[in-house]
Amino acid sequence: RNHLSYKSQSMSQPPPTVPSPVPASDGAPVPAAPPSMFNCPRPELGILFPSEEAFLASATLACCSLGRTFKCSRREGTTRLTCNSEDCRWKVRAKEEGTQLRVSYSQLTHDDGCVAGGKIYGLKSTLAYLSATKRRELGGSYKRSHLEQDLQACGIRVPKDTLYRALDAADRSINGDPADCYSWLEAWLKAAEAANPGTVWHIDESEDGTFKKMFLSFGASISGAASCPTGFAVADGCFLKGKYLGTLLALILMDPLGGQFPLAFAVVGNEDCESWEYFFEKVKSLGVPGVLESGFSLMGDQDKGMQAALKKSFAEVVRLKCTKHMERNIDRFGKKMKQMFRKAASAPPCSLDTVMEDIKDENEEFFAYLSKKDRKTWAKGAVCSRRYTHTTNNMSEGFNSVIGGARKKEVLGMLDTILGKLRQWHFDRKGSAVGAAGADTDVIGYIRDKVQLAMMEGGTFLVEPVMEDADSEVFEGLFLNF
Repeated sequence: RNHLSYKSQSMSQPPPTVPSPVPASDGAPVPAAPPSMFNCPRPELGILFPSEEAFLASATLACCSLGRTFKCSRREGTTRLTCNSEDCRWKVRAKEEGTQLRVSYSQLTHDDGCVAGGKIYGLKSTLAYLSATKRRELGGSYKRSHLEQDLQACGIRVPKDTLYRALDAADRSINGDPADCYSWLEAWLKAAEAANPGTVWHIDESEDGTFKKMFLSFGASISGAASCPTGFAVADGCFLKGKYLGTLLALILMDPLGGQFPLAFAVVGNEDCESWEYFFEKVKSLGVPGVLESGFSLMGDQDKGMQAALKKSFAEVVRLKCTKHMERNIDRFGKKMKQMFRKAASAPPCSLDTVMEDIKDENEEFFAYLSKKDRKTWAKGAVCSRRYTHTTNNMSEGFNSVIGGARKKEVLGMLDTILGKLRQWHFDRKGSAVGAAGADTDVIGYIRDKVQLAMMEGGTFLVEPVMEDADSEVFEGLFLNF
């Protein structure tokens, strides 16, 4: 991604060495400026800067932190900075050395009567450079308030709207121009496939070459999905907040330990039936055993596009609805009806009808509303499907929360973040699995705790025979029966 980095080749060089302070021509020491929070050297004699932006940023911190401003002129490969006060002797010159600049003259002392103020030269590019430097160092956690505090510590005050624009320019310098990101998307996907064999990707473009949608599933996720034979997954879409917006679709499998296993992603325009059908068809083509096949359970919100796509092309998939999303539509029936709905959603098969009758006696309008909804999609007791006590799509919501900051980036920056998260996730899980052999690790402890919890819950169930010399039926109990 060097082609997307802001002055990436020059920024990759080690920072310049700062020499001892150079005295002024009259022997007086250079006045001390407020400490810099940007790890940027002063523009003193002999210092080599990687770019003109770095040189101007250093001069800004050295001059404007003292309440003065300067002007800039260029001639025959030399950049000259002079104080805005004509009689002031503050002056810095730098000569080009390829793409770099080396300070050839430095006089950083202002005259006592210098009161040069006014507009700061190159403020936008300077702030963008400083912000990009900090964000490369600290990541997306470096926000507008941090930039404002660092500038104030250096004696520089800038309006908040200017700071926001500087951070936007810094993001573009790091992640590339939004339009360029889409033009380089194919190259990024090919590089990902070369680094991770087995990666499957697809880009759909219009007739004029405009990006429409894309699909991506990393090779490690495809090969690892075979170890997730739970037959349960969640699917959801989240809005992207970059310049061109869009929607990120994701399919998250449940692994044997009940954790998340992200399998595939897609960037589409809208969360509609066509987009979901495209996404599910690409997931189906991965050939992962059991995924989107007969008996496979898929949890989602109440998005009509997803439901229509599943009904149209994947009728054999058991469609489950998130009860949390359903609750948002039943607020008008009151708090008590919401509580009774939760009870019905988690009720076992033997008591589901009883709970529904209680709802009918309490509120016939709400009962009629629920009757229009297929019980098999929201009630655990209505269908024998693989849902593992899941009634919400918290798995996908948790994934969306993990990548929340990446949604503000353009497509390449977002994919970089997802790739980094998955790389760390696979590495951690592999370490846990390798260490589980013959050791009481977190994995073994998790399984032991689950078994003990199931035994304790099983001790509260009431078992009654259905008929003589036949099977017994298990009822949900409230007390221990030995």
